[in-house]
Amino acid sequence: MNQDILTFVLLSWVSSLYISLFLISILQYRVVTLFREYWHLLIVIIFVYTASYATITSFYTLNIAFFGKIPSPVGGKSIPGILGLLLASSLIWTLTYIVSFILNDAKSKEAIKYMFRNPFMASLLILDLIFLFRIFVSTEDSVYAPSPHGDVTVVYSDLSIAMSSVIIALVSYPIFILYKRIPKNQIFKHIYTPLMIIAIMIFLQLIVGETTIILSTKLRLSLYPVMNLIYLFTSIFGVGYYYKELINAYKIYTSSVTSLEKEKYVKHIDKQPSVISGRILLKIDPEVSYHPMLKEWIDALSKDQKVVLVTSPISPFARSSFENEDNIIRIFTVTVGMMSHSGNTIPITNLSLVANTIVNLAMKNRDSVIVFDNFIDIVTINGVKDVYTFLKQLAEILAENTIIVVLNWKALSEKEYALLSSLFNKIYTTSQGKIVRIKDDF
Repeated sequence: MNQDILTFVLLSWVSSLYISLFLISILQYRVVTLFREYWHLLIVIIFVYTASYATITSFYTLNIAFFGKIPSPVGGKSIPGILGLLLASSLIWTLTYIVSFILNDAKSKEAIKYMFRNPFMASLLILDLIFLFRIFVSTEDSVYAPSPHGDVTVVYSDLSIAMSSVIIALVSYPIFILYKRIPKNQIFKHIYTPLMIIAIMIFLQLIVGETTIILSTKLRLSLYPVMNLIYLFTSIFGVGYYYKELINAYKIYTSSVTSLEKEKYVKHIDKQPSVISGRILLKIDPEVSYHPMLKEWIDALSKDQKVVLVTSPISPFARSSFENEDNIIRIFTVTVGMMSHSGNTIPITNLSLVANTIVNLAMKNRDSVIVFDNFIDIVTINGVKDVYTFLKQLAEILAENTIIVVLNWKALSEKEYALLSSLFNKIYTTSQGKIVRIKDDF
C-alpha cells in the first residue's frame, strides 16, 4: 500500500469523525439555552476542520479512484499543497473571528465588521488574501520539484515564504488579545483555558506548516506527511479539549445552582387551583413600592410549591423573609460579573446562563413558579429584541409553569412595551396598595 492510499484511509477516518462531531454540535446548539456563545465558537472551529478535511478527502478519493495515486508531475501545481494553505488561511480567519466575537460581546455581525475596522486584524486578513492570490497565479509556488531521494516535493518562492512569515508574526496579535482580554470578560472567562489552547494550537500548526515549506524548498526534504500528522493530532486534541471543558462548565453551573434547593417533602392537602397562573406581567410605577403587594403573592404561591425568585442583590427581596422560606429559591442577577462568595449569583449579561439555570430548577420542581423582580434591568442591559427571544423561549420550554415578570413599563417606549407585553396572557398593575388585573385572555 503506497503513501497516497495510507493518507486517503487516514483522511477518510478523520473526515468522518469531524462530520459526526459537527452534526452533533449543531443539534446540541439548537436545543441548549446555556452557554450558546461557547457552542457558537465550537461550531465555527469544527466547521473549518470539517470542510477542509472533507474537501481534501474528496480530492484523494477521485484521484485514487481514477489514477490509483495523486498525480505529481514536476513543475505542476500541487492541489494538496493549495488545499493545505487554504486550511491554514481558514484557521487565521477563524482565530481573528473568535477574538472579534469576544470583544464585541458575542455579536456575530459586529464581530465581522470589527475584523476589518481593527487595523492590525485588517492588515493580517488583507495580506493573507494577497498571499493566497499569489499562490494561485504564481508558477513558482506550490509546484512539484524533484528531491535528492528520487521522489518529488512541493516548493515555494522566497517572496511567498517571506510573506507567510510576516502573516504568522501578525497572528501573534489576536493571540495576545485573547490572553489579555478573556480573563476580564464576564461571558467567556469560564473557557479561558480551552480558548487559549485553540489559539496556541492554530499558531503551532502555522509554524509547523511554515517550517515544512522552508525545509522542502531549501533542502528538498518532503516532510509534509509529518506535518499532516501534527495537524491531525493537534486539531483533534484542541477541539476535543474544548468540547470536554464546555460540558464540564455546563455541569458546574447547573449543579451549583440546583444544589441550593433544600430537599423537603411538601404536602399537597386540599390544594386549590391558584388564580395566579399562566404568563403574568406586573406593570409597576417606579415611584410606588410594589414589594409588599408582590410579597403577598409569593407567600400565597409558596405554600404548596417552589418559587424561583430572580432578583437583584440590592432588591428588598434579597433581605426579605417569606412565610414559607424553605420553598423560596433566590437567584441573584448582577451586572458586575460572578460573585465568588455566592453560588446562586449569575451575570445578567449572559441570558443563556440565566435561562438554563431557571429551566434546570423548573424541571427539577415541576410545579414551581418563576418570578422576575424588576425585569427592566435585564431589558436595559441586553436589549428588547434579545430579551423578547429569551422570554419567548423560556415560555415555550416552561409552558406548564407560572411565570411572573415585574416590569417598569414607563422606562420603555410604546413599541417596546407592546412587543414584550404580547408574550403575556395576563397583565396586572398596582393601584391603591393592591394588584389589579387589567388583562386576562382566559
